[in-house]
Amino acid sequence: MLGRDARELSGLMRVSGGSPEGFDGKQLSAEIVADLRSGVKATQLYAASEAMLLDALGFQLDPAVWDALLDARGALTGKVPAEALLNQLQVAGAKNALGETVLLALDAIGQTGPGSVHPRGVSQAVSSLRAVGLESEARRLALEALMARSGAGRG
Repeated sequence: MLGRDARELSGLMRVSGGSPEGFDGKQLSAEIVADLRSGVKATQLYAASEAMLLDALGFQLDPAVWDALLDARGALTGKVPAEALLNQLQVAGAKNALGETVLLALDAIGQTGPGSVHPRGVSQAVSSLRAVGLESEARRLALEALMARSGAGRG
């Protein structure tokens, strides 16, 4: 269990403050792919969330991660925001509409918080918040979402 906890804690640290330039992309991608292929739903959900959030934070992962994610998509859970909302959120971030982006991100996350939202919704909120210059807030949102999916330290 310590190995699993260490794996998840390293992911949490990377999301909270890691640099997209200062990590071993090949090693991390291999770990995420192994988790996605594990057949353990909780492990797959954590790995999928980590991959999508790291991508939203500007980390480059190997294409094999996205192939494995397609195979493990049945393990992904959470409220899926409407595609129209996610598209509006992406457009708002791209046009640097700060207020609109924040409001749409709040709508995508909803009242139940990022731990109950599908990783696609949270990752789009994180990406759009970064696009309007809210890097710190985007990282905090990503961290909260990933912590909700982590079993580290829970026995």
